[in-house]
Amino acid sequence: MTLPDIAADVRALPWIARHTLALVLPLAAVVATFVVALDPSVFLLETQPGDSAIVVLGRAMYQFLMLPPPVTVVFVGAVLAPRAGWLVGGIVGLVSTALFLVLLGIHGPAPYFAFALTPQVAVQTLAAYVPIYVLLGAFASWYRRFLMGMQARTRQRA
Repeated sequence: MTLPDIAADVRALPWIARHTLALVLPLAAVVATFVVALDPSVFLLETQPGDSAIVVLGRAMYQFLMLPPPVTVVFVGAVLAPRAGWLVGGIVGLVSTALFLVLLGIHGPAPYFAFALTPQVAVQTLAAYVPIYVLLGAFASWYRRFLMGMQARTRQRA
């Protein structure tokens, strides 16, 4: 087992951003979810009898793509990255959590959170979750390589 080449991963990040969907797709999903979550009924996850399908879909997107930890977008971004999945996962998770904190600042404390947004809460939230995103991105990158290796072995046997 070898240590990751961190400098090469950082140098590869601009190429990954321009030539793959590893950053574009998850970040576009997070930004779209942020816009949808500006609606208080989506942010507060309040269900009402006359909700449209768009609002229901918006709540599902908000729960899966923005509420910390946003595992879905971090995993998708890291799997799509040809290398530096740990870095892509960290960036996507950081942006998603930062936008969630902005929503928390806009809407105020939600019933499912027992705290209001303060600078200390923001720093603690980011400090607690960003390492998780990096580790999840590294796992997703390893999983991608594992699946590709399995596919290559299956082709060799055939």
